[in-house]
Amino acid sequence: MNNTTIETVPAKRALLIETILSVFAILAISFLPTLHLYVSNASDLTLGSLMSSVYLFVGIGMVLFVVLRLLLRKHPFMAGCLSAFITFLIVNFSLISAPFKLFIFNYAIANGVALLFMLLLIAGAWFLLRRLCTDVQIGRGILTVFTIVFVGLNAFNGLQLVFSRPSTTTSSKQTAAEAEKPFVADLTPIPTIAPTVYITLTSKEDPFTPEPGASPVPVTATPTPTATPAPSPTPFKMGEPNIYLLLFDEYASMGAMEKYYDYNCDAMRTFMRAAGINWSEHSYSMTNETKYSMTDLNMMDFVSYPKSLSVLKSMRQKSKIKEVFGKKLGYELYQYSQNSTWFGYMTSLQNSTNRTKYQQTTMDGVESDNIVKDQSILGAFESILGALTPQSKITGDSESLQKYGYYSTAEITSSYAFKQNTYRSDAKHVLEILDFYEDANNFKGSQKRAIFSYIKCPHVPFFFDQYGQIRAFKQRMNWNNASLYRDQYIFITKHIVNIFKTIISTDPNSIIIVLSDHGVREHGQGFTTITPKDNCWTFLAVYYCGQPLDVEGMSSVNLMRHIATDLGVDMPPVRDYVTVDSPDDLAGVYSR
Repeated sequence: MNNTTIETVPAKRALLIETILSVFAILAISFLPTLHLYVSNASDLTLGSLMSSVYLFVGIGMVLFVVLRLLLRKHPFMAGCLSAFITFLIVNFSLISAPFKLFIFNYAIANGVALLFMLLLIAGAWFLLRRLCTDVQIGRGILTVFTIVFVGLNAFNGLQLVFSRPSTTTSSKQTAAEAEKPFVADLTPIPTIAPTVYITLTSKEDPFTPEPGASPVPVTATPTPTATPAPSPTPFKMGEPNIYLLLFDEYASMGAMEKYYDYNCDAMRTFMRAAGINWSEHSYSMTNETKYSMTDLNMMDFVSYPKSLSVLKSMRQKSKIKEVFGKKLGYELYQYSQNSTWFGYMTSLQNSTNRTKYQQTTMDGVESDNIVKDQSILGAFESILGALTPQSKITGDSESLQKYGYYSTAEITSSYAFKQNTYRSDAKHVLEILDFYEDANNFKGSQKRAIFSYIKCPHVPFFFDQYGQIRAFKQRMNWNNASLYRDQYIFITKHIVNIFKTIISTDPNSIIIVLSDHGVREHGQGFTTITPKDNCWTFLAVYYCGQPLDVEGMSSVNLMRHIATDLGVDMPPVRDYVTVDSPDDLAGVYSR
């Protein structure tokens, strides 16, 4: 009786210690990637937005511990060690799969091989721990080391967050002061020139006819005008038109496509002329970086460069668009974007239409939930199951292809290439936004609303060919092949044409703005150098309630100011930093 009691007490104590250490180890392992992501992007994320994956990983780890403890009663601490190790592999699966992805470009196959290797690691750990954990002291020591290491790493990240976060008393004042401080640059006087004459065309012939299989036609670059015309006043009563603004990241100007990519944009010009769309051949952003261009657009002034990320975010929260169009002009402001980084203060149409809610993003605009998921085993299972799902093959007799020159979203997302591609969720977000603007039902019966959209395309990664077929994963960042960017550009251009047609036919008294944040920054065929000025050479087109508007040389900032003035809030144009007359190297324009 006494011997049984003596033997039971240490066994219970060992079980209690094993349980406590296992719980702490699993919690620490599950929380570490999320905490590290939050610390790295604390100015753009909230911790609560990342916790769903933590709860899932902790749940998996606890279930593993309970099951293994029941199976391994005769091996104290082995269940704790093994469950902690397996949880680590699940949470950090990208560490296992990364080497395989270097030489296996099919994402699903690479993950499948990595899963097999993971099972071998678990089997090896099982046999090793089975031998080591026969000694209670060794088993307890291994589990203790696991726990201390991962609790310590979490503590280090926590301390890093505490000491790197600026004080709320001094830093907030500095940030506010920096945000209010104007940027000063050395600029030459803007030349004076008479505005160009707008020619009204009655023809509605649409030359933008898709021709599957046709190659881009090389052309000579459009001659550069000698000066930038000033915006002219609009000689008609504006009323309260709906406003639709679509900004496509790194969507090159037509002149840049002709200069660097030998792509003839005359069909696009002819379409816009016939549809009553105004465009500029030579508009420029201040820099070739999205964070500055998007902040300038929000502030309706060139005030962002070269401020820090935290200051830029603070400035966007005080957006002039919100103040002028939302408060002073009384517009309802909505956004439908790939992420909430740039127009996060607006109401999301994605939420109001019962779609998946926007996820918070890192400072680079990458969805936070995707980062946590993709580095775990969850992303691997999703890609493998997608590849094993019966696929419908995209064929050339598609009705959408014949009518618009590209495959429909349903056709694209059901293809094998889409389901096995690691960037499929980002590609789908692009397609969803395009679908929204090509559905006429979204533009009926609503008055005095402004919808803003940020679309990260044709910016890398290269998802689509010119018909919407998904590119191979290994080509996603391949600037050496000039056709990759050009084809994705053509795909987006076809959608822009359809978007213009859809909204104009449904809401003809609206303002439709299509912009880019900066120009194309790289080029294939050995990375032919694109000049700093051409890096900033943007696309700008606006349908202005069917009326002519001289926008030649106008920046996106001054376009928004011009619209505000026409609607009743006086906002004179500001000086553009980069113009058609700026030197190619932008020497003397501003310090880089």
